[in-house]
Amino acid sequence: MKKIFTFKYFLICAGSGLLLSLVLMFLACDAFALTKPEGTVTIELTDKPDTDSLADKLKENGLITSKLWFKTYLKLRNKDFESTEPGSYDIPLGSGFDGIHRILSVGDKVKRIQVKVTIPEGSTVKDIIKIICEDYGICSEEELTEEIQNGDFSEYDFVSALPDGRKYRLEGYLYPDTYFFYSDSSAHSVVNKMLSNFDDKFDSRYRAACKKVGLSYDEAVTLASMIIKEGKFVKDYPKISSVFHNRMKSPIFSGLLQSDATLVYELGREMKPEDKNLDSKYNTYKYKGLPPSPISSPDLNAISYAIYPEKTSYCYFVTCKDGSVLYASDYATHMKNLARIKNQ
Repeated sequence: MKKIFTFKYFLICAGSGLLLSLVLMFLACDAFALTKPEGTVTIELTDKPDTDSLADKLKENGLITSKLWFKTYLKLRNKDFESTEPGSYDIPLGSGFDGIHRILSVGDKVKRIQVKVTIPEGSTVKDIIKIICEDYGICSEEELTEEIQNGDFSEYDFVSALPDGRKYRLEGYLYPDTYFFYSDSSAHSVVNKMLSNFDDKFDSRYRAACKKVGLSYDEAVTLASMIIKEGKFVKDYPKISSVFHNRMKSPIFSGLLQSDATLVYELGREMKPEDKNLDSKYNTYKYKGLPPSPISSPDLNAISYAIYPEKTSYCYFVTCKDGSVLYASDYATHMKNLARIKNQ
């Protein structure tokens, strides 16, 4: 009996020792990159990182295996990333934990230039491509167009839900704002930053409001894009929105929104009277309802008023040379307003 007990004890000790050896081997391989292949990975940090987010990025790129062990190792060695700044870092796969820390902390980073870029409200995709590629040279027009049309941004629910038949897939969702891009940013990172901004701005309040009034997200953004193109001043947005909402309901208009802005978007130039016969889904004189996509990038003001228009009886409006708007509830008053414009 004593021999059997001794043998079991021996097996338990041997097994425990083997398991401990394997664990230690794993930890050593991870910490000192003993089995890592050759090669270098470029890590891009757009913001000052914390250890948790940095560990996620390092694991995603194959530089570490265990996030917990990485964080524990650094804590045991009293190391942190307080001195780490945003930028692009080239890290060899065989760096190990100490090497990774040195590169990220000492500053072995590729020096990058940040560029301040402002995208005005009401910009179209064509405008945005020109600003980013032509004016600032951040990425090529071909690369940015490809990302806008075909890039994988399925993590955003509003992108996944976009219908086909659009001139530019992401029209309306590249949120107008001031951005800081690196001069060598990839087209994908540029588009992602703008979509992320839209996602943050178009939060649960706006999404709930859309559902409450029976508009899809895309319908709200499309209507907002028309409002911002038709109105020069924010104070006119709620009334212009009411005109479009009233036209959608009015039997006189039969669902035709009759917006010059949608035709101008399709044509790429000022509209002529004969253009109203153009066979295009963006011709809201010919096709009922909203166009197939937004026609510009609206801001939250326009989106808010697209969802909640002012309550009016207006079905007509005309814009004066100074940007002010004249409204009318009936066609006769609208014709008088047009005459006033011509005499200015």
